[in-house]
Amino acid sequence: MIHVEPNDWKYLSCALPSSITAFHESGYFDREIAAIDRLMAKESTPDVLRKRLTLQRVIAQGMKREYPLDFSRALALIRTDIPDFTEQELSDILEDSVVDWHMVNGQPHFQDYFRGSLYDNRPDLSRRAGRGTPVPACRDENAEIMQKNGSRAFRFRVRCSIKPVPGAVREGESVLVHLPYPLPCEYQSNIVLHDASPDAYISGTEQRTVSFRAPYRPGDSYFAEFSYTMKVPYRALDPQAVSVTQPSFYTEEHPPQILFTPYLCALAKEIAGGETNPLLLARRVYEYITTHTVYSFVREYLLIENIPEACLLNRFGDCGVMALAFITLCRILGIPARWQSGLSVYPDHIGPHDWAEFYVAPYGWLFCDPSHGVGALRAENSMRYTHYFGNLDPFRMITCRDIMGTFDPPKKHLRIDPYDNQFGEIECDGYGLRIDQIESERTVLSAKELLCDGEM
Repeated sequence: MIHVEPNDWKYLSCALPSSITAFHESGYFDREIAAIDRLMAKESTPDVLRKRLTLQRVIAQGMKREYPLDFSRALALIRTDIPDFTEQELSDILEDSVVDWHMVNGQPHFQDYFRGSLYDNRPDLSRRAGRGTPVPACRDENAEIMQKNGSRAFRFRVRCSIKPVPGAVREGESVLVHLPYPLPCEYQSNIVLHDASPDAYISGTEQRTVSFRAPYRPGDSYFAEFSYTMKVPYRALDPQAVSVTQPSFYTEEHPPQILFTPYLCALAKEIAGGETNPLLLARRVYEYITTHTVYSFVREYLLIENIPEACLLNRFGDCGVMALAFITLCRILGIPARWQSGLSVYPDHIGPHDWAEFYVAPYGWLFCDPSHGVGALRAENSMRYTHYFGNLDPFRMITCRDIMGTFDPPKKHLRIDPYDNQFGEIECDGYGLRIDQIESERTVLSAKELLCDGEM
């Protein structure tokens, strides 16, 4: 088993030998892994390169699983929705930057779920396929309600569970399980654990989890059922009120993902133009990302070497990809910015979600959700678009307030997501389970809106 220390991820920003890079970009992952193993076997290979090669081997193994659909299979899937869809149309999509794809053994391959992104970003194809892109009504009306009332609050009750797939863990083997859990903060309070697997332990770290240790028995599942209150204020922002003196915290690089590369530095300068007001600068970053990228599912973050640069070069990404792009550009421009994430929680839907916070005095920490901004633009909803710069909605559960937070108790082995925790994690004595070795579920048991004074 490959062992990766949490601090080793910073080496992801180190360069690779050209032969390994060539194999990787062409999708010859078995040859890439063989080349890595040969280098690792040489005594002359320096330790810093060994650490980078160890990470690259993990990435290559993951890439082998990530893109199972070759061109003909992808074409056949689209034709189940659009019978007259042509080969040329699919070839054109490879250049359109609307879906994530990669070369595998020298040929383009797609992810299992690529059609969702394709139809979301190509309304013409969505119409031909007879599909729509509905937005939860509560999200569409939320901006108006919050502006009118000054805040909005909900009381949620949620159940999260996780279990290994059959054969992933041996019977009797000790397992350490982490599930996402609400983080106490100024917006999230009254957190109550109602029921859980035995010996539940709630961490005190900034990446909040509830964890369990137990010997594994076939069929075992681990769960936590809890409730919390999410209350988010509405803030009307005035650039004229912004303080001349701004703080410098959260403006540094944070390898391997928040890096001030030459491309990103030049792009940040181009976006800024001659603007110096921090609030208006952050708004320019928000507008650039939301007008120059589209929402598309991407491969596991574990498998992306530089997430912000990939977003701004390829012009697509999901919620966390866009959030990291916003954070990095803001930091380059001297605006404090940090990661925030957890779950998107609606009465009839729950799923992973990431967004950002940025700091402007005298307002303090403000929210920015670029992916919801992209959705608002697509829906031509200007109020919702404006809302997600500076403000948020109450339909979420915050579990993490900075990227690459540590677990308590700590994990010893490779995490499914080294930057976040939304599905949960399982590790055994000698290894951590991969995303395809777990089954995780999240369920909204109740969602009740609270009155302004906090009463039901």
